[in-house]
Amino acid sequence: MLGRAASRPVGEFFLRGGLGARAVAAAEAAAIVCTNLAGAALAPALEAELGIPVYDSVAVSLWKAMDLAGLDPAAITGWGSVFAGA
Repeated sequence: MLGRAASRPVGEFFLRGGLGARAVAAAEAAAIVCTNLAGAALAPALEAELGIPVYDSVAVSLWKAMDLAGLDPAAITGWGSVFAGA
């Protein structure tokens, strides 16, 4: 089926199987930018797998909006380390 690989969206398949540690060996962080992929929800697992922070553009935008509004971004869980250290 077009757009699917192993019952997952192609984007997730690429991130998990294609990107992997080989592509990010020297990287300090990875970004998922405007991909039409639920990257924020994938960030924690990818961070654990790759050993680097993974920043989703939607999550980072929300983090900054909360910061500007004086809200505690640490209230958001499951969207990666960007919220954990807030």
